[in-house]
Amino acid sequence: AEGGSTLTQQLARNLFLNNDRSFKRKIREIWLAVQLEQSLSKDQILELYVNTVYFGEGAYGIHAASEIYFSKPAARLSVAEAALLAGLPQ
Repeated sequence: AEGGSTLTQQLARNLFLNNDRSFKRKIREIWLAVQLEQSLSKDQILELYVNTVYFGEGAYGIHAASEIYFSKPAARLSVAEAALLAGLPQ
């Protein structure tokens, strides 16, 4: 089965684990997500996530995606452009 991971679990997997489909990896992912939630605010977790997730076309993080797709820094994105990028990570 796929899906079912929270954003924090996805962040934990992206930062510290691999994509192995095993029960052991899933338990570690959950444990790491709990640790992240205890030490970081939700805003900090979201910031880390958008700065590390893969957006396609070789872009890891919102800044790289903004440059690749719109040829401008993320701070200059319109709401519509930001919404489009938000839908790219899988």
